Amino acid sequence: MDQKTGYGRMLQAGHWAHSEFEALAELYGLGAPVPYPVQVNGTERLMEFIGSGGQAAPRLAQVRDDRAVLRDYLDQVIAIM
Repeated sequence: MDQKTGYGRMLQAGHWAHSEFEALAELYGLGAPVPYPVQVNGTERLMEFIGSGGQAAPRLAQVRDDRAVLRDYLDQVIAIM
C-alpha cells in the first residue's frame, strides 16, 4: 500500500468500503437516520434505497428549495448532531 501499486490501492479501497459499512451499521443501530446497510462486497456497499418512484433522493448539497424547507433540513441536521 505504501508503494501505491494497483494492488495496494485495491486493498485500500476495500478497507475503506468496510470501514464505511461498519460506521453506517453502527449509526443505523444507534437510531441515526441513515440508510439501512445491506452488505459490502469488495469496494461496493449495498444499502437501502431512499427516494420515490425510482428516483433517488437528491444529495443535500443539490437541493434548491425555499428558505422554510431548507431551514427544516438544517434543523434536522442539528438535531441529529
